[in-house]
Amino acid sequence: MVIHNDKVEDIIKKIKESKDLDDVRFVKAYNGKLKETPLGGILVTVNNGVNIVNSFAGGFVGNGKVGENIKSELKLNIYCPYQNGGDGITHTINSIVELLPKADSDNIISSINVSEIKYSQEYEAVYRTLSLSLDYLDYRGE
Repeated sequence: MVIHNDKVEDIIKKIKESKDLDDVRFVKAYNGKLKETPLGGILVTVNNGVNIVNSFAGGFVGNGKVGENIKSELKLNIYCPYQNGGDGITHTINSIVELLPKADSDNIISSINVSEIKYSQEYEAVYRTLSLSLDYLDYRGE
């Protein structure tokens, strides 16, 4: 179950607005496959993974508000053409992580994990995955 949530989209939007990431393209992941091969530059695929929904008795999360507690993982795969090496990936991840405190104004990110650098023969690119664990209340109304 994937739940559309403006909070997650706001985080990505705020990250994309950074001047430090002007040369980085952000695209939504499509079944885990890249459409652009070979890569022309640094590319970040955004994948809002499976959400775990915890419902409450009566549907109330408190103070007369109806909603659910959502636990989700947002994965950002940062790809860089192999010939460019890992420098672009490291710079991009560092920039994103530095932007997170401002981008996550609702404090829904509960943990951050960065994978090792890997090589994709299919895309002739090196990549890393930045995983963000999210935990938030999704209000449905009053």
